[in-house]
Amino acid sequence: MRLGRVMIALLASAAVVGCAPQGDEDPMPTPTATQTVVTKAAVPLPRIPHGTVTGPLPAVRVDHNTIHVGSRAYDVAPLRADAAVSTRGGVYFLNAGEVWYLDDRGARGTGYAHVRRLVVSSDGRYLGLVDRNHGPVDAAKVQIATAVAYDTTTGRVALHSRAGMRGSSAGAADTDLRALYRRHPPVATGFFDDALIASTPAGMYVYPLSGAAPHPQS
Repeated sequence: MRLGRVMIALLASAAVVGCAPQGDEDPMPTPTATQTVVTKAAVPLPRIPHGTVTGPLPAVRVDHNTIHVGSRAYDVAPLRADAAVSTRGGVYFLNAGEVWYLDDRGARGTGYAHVRRLVVSSDGRYLGLVDRNHGPVDAAKVQIATAVAYDTTTGRVALHSRAGMRGSSAGAADTDLRALYRRHPPVATGFFDDALIASTPAGMYVYPLSGAAPHPQS
């Protein structure tokens, strides 16, 4: 289904991709990723949108700028759907690293940008990612990455930790985070035994949802 007026309202300030000329020889235009979140300073972690999914989670897949959820299709143009995941709280997708939420009313931004991957716990309850735009910042004004997990049934943060995100020299004033993150981009890799797993500059880290101390993966 087209998001139509909902998407227009959401993206009033965004550039909309124009239509290609008619004709069989003309290729369809590639959807252009539209960034709407720019966070320069540390702000509180947002509460993500959420709904209620009962029974088995619907399968999701993406095709160009269309997200297929079960038997239904959602065209999110002018956004670009690069990846999508199904959770107990609904469907989340990436548009050039920006996290969006999708439901029958349309698509909404979540406040997260520069995200490399979304992961979901086996029961569909928790959504995991590495946050690169909510700070805090270091002396060079580089946002320190944070491992984050949300309870998608409430939209609330279940975990956030910066363990491992400054490499082996954690806390050192001369750590060049920009270069460190270029060499070792932090990214969520999955969930295991009620813990978020992420690849960090210090190696693979385990972040228990129970609140126990994060630690390197053995």
